[in-house]
Amino acid sequence: MKRHDRRVLTNCVLFGALVTAAVVVMDFSGLLTPAENWMYDQRARHFQFFAPPPTDQLIHLDIDDKALDGIGRWPWPRTIEAQIIDELHLAGAKAIGMDILFADPQHPEFQPTIAPDGSQKFVEVDHDANLAAAVKRAGNVILPASFTLDLPTHNPLYDAVLKALVDDIELTEREVSDRIHGQFAREATKEGALTNVFLSARREAVYRRVVRELANSKIEPDQLRLKLVKKQDASLTSPLTHLIDEQFDRYEAITRLEHFGAQPAKGVADFVPASVNLPVINPLSHVMASTAFVDFTFTLSRDGVLRTQPLIIQSQGKLYPQMGLALALQYLNARTSDLTIGAESITINHPGGETITLPTIRYLSESLGRSVPTIFNIPWFGGKHWETMYDWPTHTEAVQHQSINTAADIGLTQKRIVENIAKVDGAAVNIAEALGFIGEDNHLDFSIPKSLAADDAVARSALCARFLANAAKCGVDYTPKKEDLGAWALVRAIDAMKNFDRERIRLNDQLVNQRQALRRAVNGKAVLIGWTATGHQDAVPTSLHSQCPGVVAHGAIFNAIITRHFWTVAPRWITIALTIALGIITAAIAWRFSPLGAFLITSVFGMGYVALNGLYFFDHLNLIVGLAAPQVAMGGVWAGCSLGRIVIEQAERARVTRRLGSYTDPRLVSYVLEKEDDHLLEGETRELTVCFSDMAGFTSLSEKLGQNIVPILNEYLTLMVPIIRAQGGYVNKFLGDGIMYFFGAPYPTDRHAEQAVETALLMQQAIVEFNKSLLARGLPTVKVRIGIHTGEMVVGDAGAHDAADYTVLGDNVNFASRLESGNKQLGTLILMSARTAELAGDRFLLRPIGVLQVVGKTEGVMTYSLTGYTADADAKSRRLVELTKTMVDAFREKDFVTASGAAGALDAEFGESILPGLYRNLCKFYVDNPPADPFDGKIVFTEK
Repeated sequence: MKRHDRRVLTNCVLFGALVTAAVVVMDFSGLLTPAENWMYDQRARHFQFFAPPPTDQLIHLDIDDKALDGIGRWPWPRTIEAQIIDELHLAGAKAIGMDILFADPQHPEFQPTIAPDGSQKFVEVDHDANLAAAVKRAGNVILPASFTLDLPTHNPLYDAVLKALVDDIELTEREVSDRIHGQFAREATKEGALTNVFLSARREAVYRRVVRELANSKIEPDQLRLKLVKKQDASLTSPLTHLIDEQFDRYEAITRLEHFGAQPAKGVADFVPASVNLPVINPLSHVMASTAFVDFTFTLSRDGVLRTQPLIIQSQGKLYPQMGLALALQYLNARTSDLTIGAESITINHPGGETITLPTIRYLSESLGRSVPTIFNIPWFGGKHWETMYDWPTHTEAVQHQSINTAADIGLTQKRIVENIAKVDGAAVNIAEALGFIGEDNHLDFSIPKSLAADDAVARSALCARFLANAAKCGVDYTPKKEDLGAWALVRAIDAMKNFDRERIRLNDQLVNQRQALRRAVNGKAVLIGWTATGHQDAVPTSLHSQCPGVVAHGAIFNAIITRHFWTVAPRWITIALTIALGIITAAIAWRFSPLGAFLITSVFGMGYVALNGLYFFDHLNLIVGLAAPQVAMGGVWAGCSLGRIVIEQAERARVTRRLGSYTDPRLVSYVLEKEDDHLLEGETRELTVCFSDMAGFTSLSEKLGQNIVPILNEYLTLMVPIIRAQGGYVNKFLGDGIMYFFGAPYPTDRHAEQAVETALLMQQAIVEFNKSLLARGLPTVKVRIGIHTGEMVVGDAGAHDAADYTVLGDNVNFASRLESGNKQLGTLILMSARTAELAGDRFLLRPIGVLQVVGKTEGVMTYSLTGYTADADAKSRRLVELTKTMVDAFREKDFVTASGAAGALDAEFGESILPGLYRNLCKFYVDNPPADPFDGKIVFTEK
């Protein structure tokens, strides 16, 4: 083997091994999770060739726009939901899951009804009782509760307030402040910090006291108030007694909910820990068949996409199923206690049927800092529209989805029948009163049987026939005189009887047809009721859908259980083995072929693995095998080995570039290497844009970390410098925690102002993620203040012949520095001059700040603050700019009243801030001390 080939082989082996090992480590550490999630979604969308047809045993009754138009705004009277459940029960629904939270009671109300004599009266309707009765009659209704993830609290102030209130729930906020003053400095409880936690801590404290009292003995709410309230009359209604009653009801509801939870089995622990947030109210919790949780916040990915869901959570020592699982259990005549929960599976041992084993995984929860079991990969199916998921295989029609109006309209038909019966009863009374005296003389019968049942429509038909026949014998005048109101009332009553039988038959046929249609749809099936209306809050993005109603996700889990279509996660070693194998193959290809040839062959192998993974592993075997790591390994190995082929030829140039790049900006290095001119860096005057940035909060961070601040500072600079350079900026100096950089040199460009402004925006976006990392380490957050100015300045080498620095000089450079420090006095983060704003163009939404005269200058310069991209600006941002412009313009025109009013409006709409306060103070001063003409509206800074 030739020496050259040996060196290439060595490079390929070295790079192949290093890159493959690095990819394996990255995969284990989660760095490839975003890429893996994206590829997971692509497989779910494009590889469904072998997926079985979805179940036809599930019907979605949607609370959609049509239902809200037909029934009315939410919340509906629960009597309507009771009628719906009754109709579903009558239609033979095998299981009913309601993705609706019944956490608050619905007070009884008086509703109008027609009495037998035709008069209107009001009757009291207890909606909760009606719904409870319907749920009890059905016997198969699942009502959910809402749970929240139990997270360890890291708020010492909240814990201290809670402890004080548990000891004495009658403490006021001031008394709590005095009691904990010894534990916390005054700064910790001022400026609203205590107020922000007091109410929530008080609510939790009252609940804990209620639990403590009721754990010892069962007492009524009035006795409980007497025990807990000592300093005031407990019999009087007050915010505290109301809170006690509220938490009493909450305790009873949670206690009742625990009857539906299952005891954990031995062998599996560390379930997702949760607390009941919104339990089912007592009247309903006593009659529901089971309960479930419907929350999707437990295992949402960082990107917010719903791919997995825990099937079991644990609260107060009891296990609760997810709604989709609970509905399947009810459909299969099984209970939560019939589940066998293993480390990587859940088995349904339902009576009279085969066992069903659901594959699950342990999921590393970032919030909890540990892995949790029973996590289920939701097997999404269908196209990108959730409405057509069940239309197999075309997915074009919205089958198995019906508006809840389908069931609600039956109640409306029944209501019309009742109203017609009442109308006939009233007509009979009117006819009997008008013609009864004639009946006595002619032996005509206008009596109304007392035994007439209230809902007997057939008997009403016979009554109508008798009344109409006798009325005809009486010779009723159907064209009475206009002034004869009694005769007209009689005619209308007779007309009502004439129309009743026809309307009775029509409504009865309509009722029969409606019930038959509902029975054909739901008989023997499971029914899910939930929100799909436009603008509903219960929606999440999924692997297939940009937004999907939560109830549809419950249905997808139910479908997976009923069809036995599960996605099983392959053991980790399979992905590792494939990553290593494909890394070795790629290294061999890169050694044997040229970089271009190796790229083409590697691409073919990569596409082949995608097809193998998607079609065979994922679609045919329902096996989730890692796709990102092997792909990244192949790309990385090819890139590394190809780079190794040219590294020797580029070694000298790379050495020079690397050496100089350690001390100065790489753009300058490239510029020098390209131009090769000894005089190219001599000073010249050009219009450039210079920027100064500073880290606000650096002092607090330094005081906390001491000498350990250096790695944090390096991390910050490592984050910001690439952003500056990527936009064409030249990093000139590091000023402690500050950076000086400019645009337009050494490479000239007409876009230097636009580049500078866009860089400032990107730096502000980057600091958000940087602060998240600081918070994760328990460190205070920081901000970036930036000053930007465009103007004529000298650019070139400055210094001695053997110790020069490529930089910019001039008064305009100093002005940019003053703008940076001016941010602190104005409460802004990005401050720029008018010239910069002019050259930056309309891409950016700028907020006028005013004419500033900084230290060392005698003239003022109009300045602006950067709000964001104009295209992305929302109404709130535009309103902020509009009010600020009004304030600044009015101030410059000496209209101090308008300017002060605009400042007040800014504080009212956006919260108090420095800039409106500054203008308000200046306006007040100038109102009291009118300025001389000419007035230029300058704001003079006396400090640097």
